[in-house]
Amino acid sequence: MENKEFILKNIASDLILDYNKKPYYEDFDVNLYGDTLEPGSMPAPYFYESVITNIDRNSKKQPILGIEVGSFLGYSAIHFAKHMKKHNPNSKLICIDTWLGSYEHYLFSKNGNHGWDKKDYMQWKHGQSSLYHKFISNVILHDVQDIIVPLPFPSVTGFKILNYVFDKHDIKADFAYIDGSHEEDEVYMDLYHYYQLLVDGGWLCGDDWAWESVSGDVTKFCTNNNLTCDVHQNRVHWTIIK
Repeated sequence: MENKEFILKNIASDLILDYNKKPYYEDFDVNLYGDTLEPGSMPAPYFYESVITNIDRNSKKQPILGIEVGSFLGYSAIHFAKHMKKHNPNSKLICIDTWLGSYEHYLFSKNGNHGWDKKDYMQWKHGQSSLYHKFISNVILHDVQDIIVPLPFPSVTGFKILNYVFDKHDIKADFAYIDGSHEEDEVYMDLYHYYQLLVDGGWLCGDDWAWESVSGDVTKFCTNNNLTCDVHQNRVHWTIIK
């Protein structure tokens, strides 16, 4: 296997979508979007820290490679990234999201019957959400643009891309945080896919245990694969060790 530190220093070049080979964040004007960071659900900075701290104990100061499926405005990604940066500045967190919102975001922004609409999370422009640009702005303003690598695709496509890139470099992720679609069976497929990209002993974790579609699919995945799920004391976050 290639040196992990070398791979992670250069992994963005394998994932970059700008044919001019510019860094994702170059020339981005944060004044257009500002800092809109806030939690998508329960704020739990101690949870993100505990995941990185536990991985840190076994990594021997090697850089950490993480995956997040579903990043929204970047709250969990930025908290993960700050702890990863302290651990080793060559760590990388690959964030997979369409940044087009979910069914609920679309429904509520159309009907105007939810607090989300008052804050205009989606900020539609020319028929498309501005969530991606808000995410990028938040990442820059919180100084973790050297850690976070956005991959703006649906989760299945993101998995296929990472599966190719990881196989190319013979590398696996240390953790995957699953917080994308909350639809039944779609949660299961995210677990099925991203579990494959983890090292042995890696962490598969996520948010929103209170959603029946989430807890049901996590429980089914554990049952089918003889795994144990630990639900955090806040009854929101959960973890599975590979």
